[in-house]
Amino acid sequence: MTDNVNADSVPKYSDLLNPTLAALHALGGSASTREIVNQVIEDMGLSTAIVQVPYKQGTSLEYRLGWARSYLKKYG
Repeated sequence: MTDNVNADSVPKYSDLLNPTLAALHALGGSASTREIVNQVIEDMGLSTAIVQVPYKQGTSLEYRLGWARSYLKKYG
């Protein structure tokens, strides 16, 4: 069975705000971008197919997590 996975399958940045905060908390309040990405993937149980959806030079998930981190920094 093949996965019909595309960018629409990847959680929106707004759906990644709370998981990003939870990941930071689980990682002791400070973490690298890669550590946050890995923790969010684990916590949300995201499939490899969703994690690997490409976007420009990286993945759609990394891009959206970047926006989630940016908004969280703005919110303080």
